[in-house]
Amino acid sequence: MLLLLLTRVSYAAAPAIPPENATPEELLSFYEYPRTPPTFTVRLAEVRERYLIYSVTYQSCVRTNYPCNNEVPAFYYQPRRTGKVPAIVMLHSYGTRGADVERKLCGHLADRGVACFLPFLPYHYLRTPLGHESGALMISGDVDRTIQAARQAMIDMRVAVDWLQVRPEVDPHRIGIVGISLGGILVHLAMGIEKRFIAGVAILGGGEVADLMWTSPIMARVRAELERNGLTISELRRRLRVIEPIAYAGFNRPRRVLMIEGRYDIVVPPQSARAMWRALGEPPLVWLDTGHYGATLVSSELSELVSAYLLNQFGERQGPLPSVSGYTIKLGLLIDERFGFRPTVNVTLIHLGSRGFVDLALTTDGLLVGVSHRLGLVTEVGVGMPIGKGFRDVEPYLAFVVVL
Repeated sequence: MLLLLLTRVSYAAAPAIPPENATPEELLSFYEYPRTPPTFTVRLAEVRERYLIYSVTYQSCVRTNYPCNNEVPAFYYQPRRTGKVPAIVMLHSYGTRGADVERKLCGHLADRGVACFLPFLPYHYLRTPLGHESGALMISGDVDRTIQAARQAMIDMRVAVDWLQVRPEVDPHRIGIVGISLGGILVHLAMGIEKRFIAGVAILGGGEVADLMWTSPIMARVRAELERNGLTISELRRRLRVIEPIAYAGFNRPRRVLMIEGRYDIVVPPQSARAMWRALGEPPLVWLDTGHYGATLVSSELSELVSAYLLNQFGERQGPLPSVSGYTIKLGLLIDERFGFRPTVNVTLIHLGSRGFVDLALTTDGLLVGVSHRLGLVTEVGVGMPIGKGFRDVEPYLAFVVVL
């Protein structure tokens, strides 16, 4: 089954990046694009009981020096039900090779009657030039290319909304957006730029993108490039204002967005999430007792939360949201006087406030129960008692751990 929407393709020339003192309205003009839609090629890929999955491709309105990046591959999940359905655009995480987590969430939503359009972001998946890792050219030490890639992502997304609005099965007045990690950051940017979204869910996203590029552990390569190019964090903040979600928060405040964040996240840390949350006027915020990656351990519960929130906003459901807490699992090194350094895997049994823990720890010298206090992002101090031994064997320890 092959469907073609045949139209003349228009391209958005790369505009000059707005000056640092540009007003929010002037910043919005950076994301304008030709309103003549490109050709969409739609091919039926899979039939499920309650929805169909289509493989979709369309030309990006933004031209780059990489031909493979100028075509947008996507998946469209169409519910098999009568009447008009709500729809969302799904934005995926950084560096993905197949968006498996996002595709699973799309299936969950389509099963509940929400159409989902999942476009791949610039320089990801099939848009990755040969010799590069997926996503590596979207965020790099080349600041101008990073800015233009974010612009291309936003314009590709807006064209997807154009397409959804003319689909016969989609209610054009009930369109939202969902994103995870990088996609979660871009959700905030997208909701500031695109007024047609009536609801959004940002999972493990936030604001202060310059600080994330400078401090996030997965951005170490990027920071090294930036420093080689002679940039400082202050200059980076100024230059990235045009793609900073907080700069557009004022355009998003009247609408609905649910934020889902990791309490111990070091990739998109809590201060980044809180800065975005405050700028948006303190919308609904759910904290998971995880880091950046532990959310996958409660993906089913998260899917239920996301679908319940969206169905409430779309008028398909009324009721409270399900609760999700997540699991606190830590990997790292434990140091004490008796054994010195040893690897440890900790599972938190009890949370003592936001910084205290009662953990079950598996070390190379056996199991122990530890009571600890978190000093920083990866540092804890505590006391541990080996299982099977008495209180006389209780030892103080220092731990360097990362929460999944």
